[in-house]
Amino acid sequence: MSIKRTFANLSSVIGGEALVRLASFFSLIVIARLYGPATLGYYAAVLATATIATQLADNGLQAATAVTEIGRNPDSIDRTVYRLYAAKVMLIIPALLGLITFSHYCLPGRTLTVIGGLVIAKAVLQQFAQLNLAILKAIDRMRSIGWIQAAHFLFLVSGISVVYVKSLPVYVLFVWLLGGQILEFVLSGRKLWLSGIRPMPSRIRECLRLAKRSTPVGITYAVANLIPRIDILVLSVISSGIVVGRFAAAHMLLTFLYAVAWMSGSVWLPELVRIGTGYRQNRRFVNKWITVIFAGSAPCALALLLLAPHVVPALYGPAFTETGKLLGILSLSFPFVIANGLLLNRAIALSETSVFVGIYCGSAASALILDLVLLQFFGISGLASGIVLREILMFSAFQVLRYRQPQFSTLATTASAASD
Repeated sequence: MSIKRTFANLSSVIGGEALVRLASFFSLIVIARLYGPATLGYYAAVLATATIATQLADNGLQAATAVTEIGRNPDSIDRTVYRLYAAKVMLIIPALLGLITFSHYCLPGRTLTVIGGLVIAKAVLQQFAQLNLAILKAIDRMRSIGWIQAAHFLFLVSGISVVYVKSLPVYVLFVWLLGGQILEFVLSGRKLWLSGIRPMPSRIRECLRLAKRSTPVGITYAVANLIPRIDILVLSVISSGIVVGRFAAAHMLLTFLYAVAWMSGSVWLPELVRIGTGYRQNRRFVNKWITVIFAGSAPCALALLLLAPHVVPALYGPAFTETGKLLGILSLSFPFVIANGLLLNRAIALSETSVFVGIYCGSAASALILDLVLLQFFGISGLASGIVLREILMFSAFQVLRYRQPQFSTLATTASAASD
């Protein structure tokens, strides 16, 4: 695949998701202005919990779809799609029951319980919509993703605008957000149907085998999604809802950057797999993209560092003045977040399981330690600085291991033969 086509696919995938994230950002501003920092803080805590649970339940099935199962068995896509959905349903049910229990017993007040239920329903449905989009990527229908996400964006913005102008109750906003997720699921499913996908029943045993094969990547993906949410969870345990809300307002943009890194990985990974185990070609590809990442994101991060303290209070309101300073600090991590996404997919493509599992598990442990220590001594500014340090350390670890004299040709060949 040429770099021009790669950029086109990246633009469609990231551009579409950026529109949806922009609408979500708009909803955060509405929550902050209409309902206050405390409501925003509770929402951030529930969203972080729901995301962690649903990502654990995914178990890497989306990665298995795009890179291994459909790529390796293009003539049996219909059966593969059925297995993916069946495995996902079996894994999501325990997570859903746990989240419902959490919402019922841990959220104070009837309104917050209803909001928690709507957020959980949206998070679960989003997992199935993302599986649809992963299948579209695997069958090279990435251009359609941009149109689907654009429709989702327009739906969200129209409803959020009405809620803000008319100052409607908070639960109306979350019902509309859930409706947008339903729309994305329906549109992506319709595109799969028009592309000729007709799921064919398969044995439960084969569905479970698929889930088992995806587990190593699933563990890494779950840990990677846990890392940025550890910050919110630790803060929500130690601090008040108002403090969590102010930090979450800045942290949401970082969460979007993590999403950009994952979406970019869904485009990079097929290319890295096609390159195979050739050390020089792999190194040249990764170096080229690291240069592009830092050249494109570093100036934006520096501009945000200077402008955030002035722009953020104007968006969220005077109660969020400290949020601007926090976002300025967090912006320094942005180039490393995207680069780490590239380096993770490189390790996955080369079957370097010990590398990517070890680095991400170590990063999760360091995230918890840095959050607790720096929050204790420096407050939420220390928490933001710890995030920057964490991403730099992760990038350094990937780079050190990448420049070792590789033995991955043997590893990848062995892994491929084992999977066959």
